[in-house]
Amino acid sequence: MGGSFDMRLVSGKTKEEIEKKWNDMVDADLHENGHSYSGSIGMLGQGFKMHTDILCVKEAEESISENHNKWEQAIAIQIKTGKNEDMIFAIGGWCSS
Repeated sequence: MGGSFDMRLVSGKTKEEIEKKWNDMVDADLHENGHSYSGSIGMLGQGFKMHTDILCVKEAEESISENHNKWEQAIAIQIKTGKNEDMIFAIGGWCSS
């Protein structure tokens, strides 16, 4: 079986809000694309592992791509934002397809 990389940017005021949005996105993907080998975020499942780095989007994408293994929980990396902006996380990984 193959794998494809999928990553989404999710924003919110708290980590809990971001995790809820991620879980809702995963549920919607499972409904739209099925529960097996879709190659999209539904295959990563709910929840994610937090990395402590704060990076730009390109660096976050590279880090997730290089450090995630198919069948593992998604990786989340906080993205650099302005002082008064909502938090943004890059969340994703290698999805079974």
